[in-house]
Amino acid sequence: MTFTPHYLFTLESVLDPKHEHHHSFVMYLNHTFCIESYSFWQDTQDYRLNPTLAMYQVMVDTYIVAGAPQEINIPCEMRQDILRQFSICCFDQAAESILELIRINSFLPWYQENYPVVKCTQRKSISASVSFPDRWNLLFTQSKPAIEEYNDDDNNNGKGMARPSFASLRMSEHDNSSPMLRAVSAASMFDLSLQSKSKSRISNLLQRKREALLVRVKKTFVYS
Repeated sequence: MTFTPHYLFTLESVLDPKHEHHHSFVMYLNHTFCIESYSFWQDTQDYRLNPTLAMYQVMVDTYIVAGAPQEINIPCEMRQDILRQFSICCFDQAAESILELIRINSFLPWYQENYPVVKCTQRKSISASVSFPDRWNLLFTQSKPAIEEYNDDDNNNGKGMARPSFASLRMSEHDNSSPMLRAVSAASMFDLSLQSKSKSRISNLLQRKREALLVRVKKTFVYS
């Protein structure tokens, strides 16, 4: 017999009598006084294969009517629909409802009790299998295209932008023994350039609004 990994278990598969854990689950249902739900679900499968009036009456008397020996827990409207009309699919909705009750009230507790899931803590950072220098190089390589694109755009526009200080350039030029510091310095200069560019755009926008306001004021005085 081939053993099925527990993480592949489903309620539908365990309800199959051929499943290797079927007997264990049925014993759990019996122990927790939920065996009538399982019996009803099994009888509905047989009813679909042989939907006779006699079988319908037996199931109604056993599971559906009030005070039945194995009365199942279903909504009143669903119960009335079953009692109202005999048909091939009259038990289908009740079977689905009972199946979900078994799943929530019995299968999940049984599954967690017998096959507890080992919780794994997922790292939000880069995998620890990558060494620190490799991780740093990876992060810097990912940010490098954005820096180059920004520099190209700046050169093409020919706009005067805030440049890094002489001291920072000398530090990055002579500190050859620390590539990490050079990368941090480059990232800082990139951030400062972005801030300067944003301030310049805001200043230009405010200037245009002032000019437009002055034009409106002049027109008002002229026409008045």
